[in-house]
Amino acid sequence: MPNPFKYLALGLIWVYRNAISPLLGPRCRHVPTCSDYAQEAITRFGVWRGGWLAVSRILRCHPWGTQGLDPVPEEVPHASALTPWKYGRWTGAHIRDRFPDD
Repeated sequence: MPNPFKYLALGLIWVYRNAISPLLGPRCRHVPTCSDYAQEAITRFGVWRGGWLAVSRILRCHPWGTQGLDPVPEEVPHASALTPWKYGRWTGAHIRDRFPDD
């Protein structure tokens, strides 16, 4: 059975991309863009887990945050319904681990 919340979230992303983003211009510091990331995360992991991944990504997208290649993870960390923030990747350590400073 289709999940209406998933389609609502994907619809909001579509509205952002087509109505708001063109007015703001390109601002995302990551590849894929935050809206592409959110769409893929929600499509793959659902609104709850994918939404937390998207929120953590959006909160890292600022001048002092992370930047560069940051794809949606293959798997999300285990978390209970009482600790959903554990789904997110808040620090960008996964990016630093992939590209050491050697």
